[in-house]
Amino acid sequence: MRTLNWIALVLAAAAPTSGAQTLNLRTGTWEMTTQTTVRGMPVPRATLEQMSPPQRAELDAALREQSAAGRQTEVSRACIAEEDLQRPLRTAPMQACTQQVVKANAGLLETRLACSGEFPTTGRLRIRAPAPDRLDAVLELNAGDSEDPFVLRSEISGRWLEAVCEDEDAYDEDDAEDTSDPKDFDEPEDEL
Repeated sequence: MRTLNWIALVLAAAAPTSGAQTLNLRTGTWEMTTQTTVRGMPVPRATLEQMSPPQRAELDAALREQSAAGRQTEVSRACIAEEDLQRPLRTAPMQACTQQVVKANAGLLETRLACSGEFPTTGRLRIRAPAPDRLDAVLELNAGDSEDPFVLRSEISGRWLEAVCEDEDAYDEDDAEDTSDPKDFDEPEDEL
């Protein structure tokens, strides 16, 4: 599971509602080190029941392999903009979710999350900003209705690098538009 830009998700999803105090963090480029542990079945019970025995066995094997890998560490860069710190509380559009700010001040933001729907989820997010150029966060999610519920725990530590963010629209090979000339790829004529 990729945890790249967890902190952007964390700040965007958990910023307190307007009027509440925001975290005292510097804006710009941050280096984030994320350690994530995942276990359990991240698939709704109804989906599992529709799987054939070979499909279920393949999924079980993949999940066992992921659990056996233990804690995964990823180092990434993220841009934290002023809007990320000021943005009101919002949830992902995929499910009906409610979020509650438990505590919000310049040094700590703690929220609870509850989502209903096909994949019920509960969680807790705690971001600590001991200094404007440093943060620590813990994200815990519990989801699913299977006999082996999905549990994710991410511990994030961040350090501010610079006030300027890298261009998020920078060239990405996977997103590159094909600019080749169609004439270069003419299909061969059928030979009779």
